[in-house]
Amino acid sequence: MSKGIEIMCKNNQKDQSLLLRFLSKCPLLISLLVMQRHRITLHMLLQKYRNEFELEEISYSALILAIKSIYIEEQKISKNNFKDMTLEEIKDISIRKASCFLERKTQRKKSKRDKLLVYWSTVKTLRTREASFRDISSFLKKYNKFEVSHSTIFELWKELETISVKEAL
Repeated sequence: MSKGIEIMCKNNQKDQSLLLRFLSKCPLLISLLVMQRHRITLHMLLQKYRNEFELEEISYSALILAIKSIYIEEQKISKNNFKDMTLEEIKDISIRKASCFLERKTQRKKSKRDKLLVYWSTVKTLRTREASFRDISSFLKKYNKFEVSHSTIFELWKELETISVKEAL
């Protein structure tokens, strides 16, 4: 089974694992691009290998090839190697990189707040025991290794607890 995959994608098991790890670390935009290329590659491989290999092997090989094409582009970008690329390809890559940057930027703003919701039961418990927001922040940092400012906790407390008080009325 793995011989067929190695024949189709011309990568050994170690390289396939590297590519799959690369995909797992990619932002959503890049993952969607990989899936688009997977679909195109799958149709090409189906035409070529339909009678020789199982559909699962062909699909997996198409995925590996799609990831590999994105991986190669990412390597060129990181090395600033644009010699073999057309202006249109460089434009597409630049747009993709800008979109990924903006996506990461918006994700960072939400992450502390979202992580704080995981510890919200702890925050409520400490607050009912009359701990200050600074104390709660220190507690989360010391015992949960989660660093968040007291003002973030206070803002979320105001938002969530005022909503629950209004619902109770």
